[in-house]
Amino acid sequence: MATAGGSFAESSTSLVRALGTSSQTVLSACTGGVITAVLVTPLDVLKTRTQLAASRGSGSAAVLQMVRTEGIVSLWGGLTPSLLMTVPSCAIYFTSYEKIRDAVAAGGSERERGLAPVVAAAGAKVLASTTTAPLELMRTRMQADRALLNEGMVGGARSLVKHEGVLGLFRGLGPMLLRDVPFSCLYWVGYERLKGLFIEAHPDRELSAAASFVAGGTAGAFATLMTMPLDVVKTRRQVERPAGAQAETLGAMVTRIVRLEGPRALLAGVVPRLAKMAPSCAIMIASFEMGKKWFAVEKIHS
Repeated sequence: MATAGGSFAESSTSLVRALGTSSQTVLSACTGGVITAVLVTPLDVLKTRTQLAASRGSGSAAVLQMVRTEGIVSLWGGLTPSLLMTVPSCAIYFTSYEKIRDAVAAGGSERERGLAPVVAAAGAKVLASTTTAPLELMRTRMQADRALLNEGMVGGARSLVKHEGVLGLFRGLGPMLLRDVPFSCLYWVGYERLKGLFIEAHPDRELSAAASFVAGGTAGAFATLMTMPLDVVKTRRQVERPAGAQAETLGAMVTRIVRLEGPRALLAGVVPRLAKMAPSCAIMIASFEMGKKWFAVEKIHS
């Protein structure tokens, strides 16, 4: 029979192991986050400016004009909120994904195991996107507006709250979730399938860093293309100031864009976004998978 002291010791050990596993997951998920943010921010800025230029009928010339008038540094507009949101976003997203996936798959049936990546991807993305929505908003606005970039993130946030209220910090959350949740589901389903194929093809049934990189990049590119119109709507909603007491519905916005600018406007910025998302997904998932493998090896050797 276990003593009270023994039960407490066992509980403490379990807690330490759980916390250790969670911290290792977070560290694995965030390893490439900062590097990725620095590398792909220029592509994100180009994507945002291209989408807004399309809405104003100025085309790609506006992007070139931006670089000439604002300098090359403008390509890293919104980097501060990008870096600030990397750690909490990765920590919540990857940790939640694995926990939800494992919990759903634990049901045992083939159907539940098949649905596990979809349910986990949707739940994890809702949590991560909602938590970091104010930082995402500030990043988008700083990328779009040079004046706001000069004002800084804190000053810009104060001005936004002053004119639009606290809820203004969550402006565009609906379109963002409509973009991010399908993206997350498409990405993880694609990645898990490709990951399984690569593992089956490996002589030792292992996932190599190269295979993880390719699977992540391929799945990210596919999910990006499928959700591109939702990204355009998200950017427009976050940057456009409310004109009246009642905001335009998403359906009305899509209809207006297609009517005034043509269907191709819903794909504005696809090249820079694709150039950003494919390597971002590849770097992040490869860092995540290899980080977990490294921690597992260290645990065996310790």
